[in-house]
Formats: sequence, structure tokens, C-alpha cells
Amino acid sequence: MHQQAIFKLLTYLAMGCAVSSGPLAGQQPSFEVATIKPNDPVKNPGGGWGWSTSPSGLKAFGTLRSFIKHAYGVEDTQIFGGPNWIDREAFEINAKPFAPVSGKEFWPMLQTLLDDRFALAIHRETRQLPIYSLVVAKNGARLKQGDAESPNFTTGATLLRGTMDTAALARHLTEVLGRTVIDNTGLKGTWEFSLKWAAEDQTDGPSLFTAIQEQLGLRLESTKGPVEVLVIDKAERPSDN
Repeated sequence: MHQQAIFKLLTYLAMGCAVSSGPLAGQQPSFEVATIKPNDPVKNPGGGWGWSTSPSGLKAFGTLRSFIKHAYGVEDTQIFGGPNWIDREAFEINAKPFAPVSGKEFWPMLQTLLDDRFALAIHRETRQLPIYSLVVAKNGARLKQGDAESPNFTTGATLLRGTMDTAALARHLTEVLGRTVIDNTGLKGTWEFSLKWAAEDQTDGPSLFTAIQEQLGLRLESTKGPVEVLVIDKAERPSDN
């Protein structure tokens, strides 16, 4: 009996050690180790956001607002509150996960890191904000049915091409315009898109709004509507690592 009890205890301890090598069940995804320090403008010149990932880690620099924007998948216009320094002071993040990860798996881990190191507290609200409503233009859509089994897209500064539904198109346009775009086309299924427009400081080519109508047979209407936003209740500069 004593031998069985000892065996069970050792098994339990071994399982506990195995679990301690990563986040416990039910806990928020997190990095194994992470450092946050003021950004070095010589090492990371320019403003805005820098992002580099590999299965073994994340390197990023930017303001707290830019971190929140990417961690939660929102636009600048959907973030409210917080102290002034969240837009002015830049930081560098170097983080390593417990095990190799990729793509969107980094986002919830970044959320946890921001909550921990910046003492970030936020809540969600729905507010009436300026939005764009994506609708079918007067003369009808100019779209070709796409292969639903092979969704894809290519983006550039003045280019959006791919195969997707109109809801996905609206999400991409939201990123380009910095304002929420709601899909009100009523179009079902997957479509092929090829959209090209001129940059704001160029006159050689159509604007994005004109290109959407001429090339896709769709239209953006400026209006107001309900938008989910993030309100920052609390944020502190990161503590020493």
C-alpha cells in the first residue's frame, strides 16, 4: 500500500511539473519570457509599428495604442481613453512563447502581456460612430463568382486583389480607410476582386471611392452606425523587466 501511495504521489508530481512548463488550463495564453523597454530610435527608426514573428518569438516596436490596435484587431478610431503618453512614447517588445506558435496565436498572448506589463484595463462598448456602408452601385455589381474552396488575397498600398466574400472585402477596406466599413451589399457567396486606386497625393488614377464604384460596381456611403469600441480605463508605463 505504501509503495502504491508513493507511486501515485510521484506520478502526480511529475504531471504537475509537466503542466508548469506552459500556461495552466483555463489561463489566458501567455509568453514564457518577455521584455519591454523604451524603443531605441536608432535601432528602430521611424514611427508607427514594427512587427516580426517566427515560431520561436515575437519582436515588435510601437506605441501602446499601436500594440492595442493589433492585439485586439481594431482601428485607431475604435480606441478611446487612456493617458496622452500611449500615443507619444514608443516601446520595444521581445517575447518568447512556451512552444512554437504562428500567425494569430500571437494576438491573445500579446493581450495578456499588455494587461500584465502595462497594467492595462479596458472594457468594450458600442457607440454610434461615423462608418461607411458598402452597397451595390446603381448599375449593379461588376463581380465574377469565385472559388469558395480557395479564398485568397493580395494587398498593397493601392491594391487589393483576391477571392473572398463581401464581408471580408469590408474588413480589408476598414484597414485601408481607418474607419469601420459595414457590408450591406446583400451579396452571397465568394467573389473575385481586383481593385486598384491612386494614392492620396497622386492624381494619376482614380481615388479609392471612385475605383470601388467603377471597378467593382459597389459604393461606399458615409453614415453613422453602431461600432464596438475599446475604452481604456487604466494604463501605466511598463515596470522594469
